[in-house]
Amino acid sequence: MKYANPFAKYTVAGAGLAAMLAASSAFADECADAVTIEQDVPAAFDTTTATPSAEPVDASQCANTFLNWTADNPDVWFKFIAPADGRATITTCDPTSFDTSIVVYSGSCEALTQVACNGDAADDAACQQYYSKVTINITAGETYYVRVGGYEGESGIGSVLWSFSDAFVYECVAPAYPNDCAPNATVVTTSGPRNYNNTNANTDGPEFNEGDCNSGNTFLFKDLWYRVTAQFNGEIVAETCAAEVDTKIALYDMGTDPAAFNYDSLPEALVACNDDGDSCETLGSELRYLATAGRTYLIRLGGYDLIDAGAGVVNITVPALCAVPNDGDEIAELEPCGDDLNGGCNTNPLDPPVQVVPANAVIRGTFFVAEDGTGGATRDTDWFQFTLASDQVVEASLKSPAFGTVFIVDTNCPSTTIGISAGFCPTSVSRCLTAGTYRAVVVPSFDQLNACGSQTSDYELTLSTTPATCPPVVGTTCTNPGPDSATINTDPNTVANGLVACAVGGATGGTTVNSFARVFPAGQVGGEISCLNFGAWAARTTAAGLFVSDIPLPATLGIYRDIDGGAPRYISADDGVDGGDLIPIVVNDVSIPGGVYKASLNFSTPVCVADFASQNLVVVIQFPDLFAGFGDVPAASGYQNRAGGNTAGPVGNTYCRLSCADSGQFVLTESLGASFTAQWVVELNGTFNTCAGTVCIGDLNDDGFVNGEDLGTLLGSWGACPGCAADLTQDGFVNGEDLGILLGNWGVCPG
Repeated sequence: MKYANPFAKYTVAGAGLAAMLAASSAFADECADAVTIEQDVPAAFDTTTATPSAEPVDASQCANTFLNWTADNPDVWFKFIAPADGRATITTCDPTSFDTSIVVYSGSCEALTQVACNGDAADDAACQQYYSKVTINITAGETYYVRVGGYEGESGIGSVLWSFSDAFVYECVAPAYPNDCAPNATVVTTSGPRNYNNTNANTDGPEFNEGDCNSGNTFLFKDLWYRVTAQFNGEIVAETCAAEVDTKIALYDMGTDPAAFNYDSLPEALVACNDDGDSCETLGSELRYLATAGRTYLIRLGGYDLIDAGAGVVNITVPALCAVPNDGDEIAELEPCGDDLNGGCNTNPLDPPVQVVPANAVIRGTFFVAEDGTGGATRDTDWFQFTLASDQVVEASLKSPAFGTVFIVDTNCPSTTIGISAGFCPTSVSRCLTAGTYRAVVVPSFDQLNACGSQTSDYELTLSTTPATCPPVVGTTCTNPGPDSATINTDPNTVANGLVACAVGGATGGTTVNSFARVFPAGQVGGEISCLNFGAWAARTTAAGLFVSDIPLPATLGIYRDIDGGAPRYISADDGVDGGDLIPIVVNDVSIPGGVYKASLNFSTPVCVADFASQNLVVVIQFPDLFAGFGDVPAASGYQNRAGGNTAGPVGNTYCRLSCADSGQFVLTESLGASFTAQWVVELNGTFNTCAGTVCIGDLNDDGFVNGEDLGTLLGSWGACPGCAADLTQDGFVNGEDLGILLGNWGVCPG
């Protein structure tokens, strides 16, 4: 289904370099210095050094869009003068920008009137994932101020653009049915089916912006109207799956005072739309939207084309109370509502106060959101700490009548987010966690005030575990370093050196299937490898976009031997007949936090490289398709980058290969049309002169002798045998070379 869910922000926190699209890069830190922006000309900005402004922000004007404007949100200001009466659309759509929030005012800096705000606009493949967009009616000669910030104080580089169009003027004449005109919408207070017939209905609603309905046109013909006032937070559903004609459904937010609603503002009041419902077998529609208690919504039902009219049934579901059980056996939160006694890192990073609970627990608690006196809001965050004795899949599920978010984080301050889910009744996150101590964090949404003692201040947090074997989360320290190391490319501590991921299919965070390789020339590394250090995510380009995930992402790290030298091709379990030339020595599934740093994968048992005098050693990292999602990682998570500018490529035999949605083969980055080469740093560390327990080469049964038993094992493995113990040269074959080595070590093993 096309689920219009404004609480789906659980994937990627955008952070990166925006393309400098604008002709001018001037921007102002305060309203009084606001820079005038031209119509249809993008204006660049940078909020990384901006300071917060004192002007108040009313988040209720754009509820459920993740405005989340904090009191310390850095912001910049622009302004424009309306050339005529009409409509203005203001957007921060910029595919290489960050997670923006915008507020628009009329009047003057001394007397501002907020007229619109937005946190997240509808998904658009041409924009970053969490861009902002508003459309407002404007009056000729009036000045409008545009204030740009970020989600919960996030900052970065981007651009803002405004455009002009004629104003929509609402008109409905000679209604054919009681609910033919929007002001006469049928009031819906209970869930259930309703018969309709739009054969002779007017078309009084506006066109849509292109793409709003994922539809083939921008119209909704012969519309009928229904009105729902949400008594509770919850889901509004309208569906016509049994329709015999092609229907379309739209939803408009009338705010908290429907009597004062201006029907000329219908175009900018649109919050959701659906053409063909994913769960409908016909051309019917299915619209779902998380409504906010106290707000009124218009449901508009009509046809895809003028011929799409007739009798049918529309099923409408109104929001219901999300009840929080109180069975008496839950663990009680120790903090009284109104206090902030277990606020974790948010309260005291040096000694974070948390409530310790079992790993399997049901916790009944309270949270609140209150005005902070400066136009912003403050909220209670509750931190619950639990310990795992072994690997477990942990699910944290939050149930509350209020919208909220549940996190799983580590015990550091600032914390690394391991899992996150934002939503409603319940919202849950599930992650595979290795043995250790973690915290579950419960956070109410900034976008709705929530007083202690109100119906929405209670919540239930359920923690549950299932035994599992989890991939380790890579750290930043080699815990058992040896005296020897080998580095390919440059200094691994240079944060500018990293990996350039490949992204196709849109501007949202993510990557397609990716594979990277670094080659250590023959003879450079041997003996024991204790840890594999590698440069994580960076962009060695002069103009590129970099998304960094807010949760660790899956990857596979492996060390391979190259059976024929030259450029590595792809991983093979056979003798290379199909073109594969990499034989695995050790391969680990891992989770990698985003950022630019030197990561370390520690091997619990050192990896033995017995004899690589004649073979290259290859380190490979592989990613799944993170646009599609992977396991418990949501779709559109991950890293994204674009080519731009030039950097020096690797030299000599230090191959860097990039795979982009192919069958796993390593391809030169230049073959993708890019003018850059990824500067991926890889370092192997250990003791390179020997392997513990493998000093006696040829002792295949580890009995301290090289004798007939070992010879029998070798002869029984004769031929292609990649990775087997009898392949003493580790070239993928057991042959005369291996026989010669075994015979040369015949007898009692030394030492």
